[in-house]
Amino acid sequence: MTPTNQNYDDIASYLDQRNGVLNILSEKYQGLVSNNDWSTTFETIFKDAQQYRDEKGVFPQLLIPAQRYNLSRPWILFTPQDPQEPLNIQAPGAILNQDVIVCQKFVRLSGMTVEGSPNYGFRFLRGYGSGMQLLARKCGKGGFYFPKQHDLEKLSMRGQTARSIFIGCGAEENNGDGWILDGTVEGEESSQKSWTNANLFDGCYAIKNKGRGLYSTGMVNYNTFVNLNIEGNTGISVEYNGHQGFFFGGHFVDKDAAGVCVRATGNDCIILGGRLVGEHEGFSTVIANTPHSEHGAILKDTPLEMVTQAMREANQMRQAKRAEKSAG
Repeated sequence: MTPTNQNYDDIASYLDQRNGVLNILSEKYQGLVSNNDWSTTFETIFKDAQQYRDEKGVFPQLLIPAQRYNLSRPWILFTPQDPQEPLNIQAPGAILNQDVIVCQKFVRLSGMTVEGSPNYGFRFLRGYGSGMQLLARKCGKGGFYFPKQHDLEKLSMRGQTARSIFIGCGAEENNGDGWILDGTVEGEESSQKSWTNANLFDGCYAIKNKGRGLYSTGMVNYNTFVNLNIEGNTGISVEYNGHQGFFFGGHFVDKDAAGVCVRATGNDCIILGGRLVGEHEGFSTVIANTPHSEHGAILKDTPLEMVTQAMREANQMRQAKRAEKSAG
């Protein structure tokens, strides 16, 4: 709905015109806090950003300065018109006690911590955005969740997150898996499909969670993971049930009862570099530091041609296995 001039003037009066910023600690928004509950405040500043976009064709930047914010319900970011304009939310040092649920494309979220949420830290159902230095700590169900379905506040939608970038994001001491990527398909229509595809996770970590470090299931494909650090969790470091997952570098410490620290059940998943404290299983190519050299090359002053040959041999073995299965 296009705002009236009165609504727009009201928003503009709290907008830093030079920088295009709405600050949640401005007088207007702080006046909405009731009994130390900031939920209405967060919902209002997002609504104002939507109205500003209706008028100007762009979202203002939202600034959430450093302090603790008590909320009584999750903060849901959803605009029905499926906007194509980026929404930048800067929250350096801000700590919320409820999860943030991203339900629209092109959201760029930076610097925020969710601590002690009864659910998850962050939930992402749409992509084309980014998460920079986000932290999910001591949350009730897990850290970062890319769900197959969202049903909250009369909003129902499938999770379809693609082409996003997550840099330096961490999951610590959560009561569940650190990272959960769910791409479950329940029908032929697009509205019945979920996916977490073609995303980049760079320098992210999972530490001391009561579950697996990274877990995926369903349509979780073509994702790239760079320098993941996973240690101190109660479950396996990585259980990747998807296709074409690429892992570059990283440190994988946590093992399951069989001694496996990274497992893949899809096709053409690759590990290049990094350190595996336990065994690996199901990956088509592994060139990394492992406990046993026969299970993976140790990259230390290894000539490039040897690496290339190892990859070629691994590919030949994979093709032979496929041919054997087809013949059977």
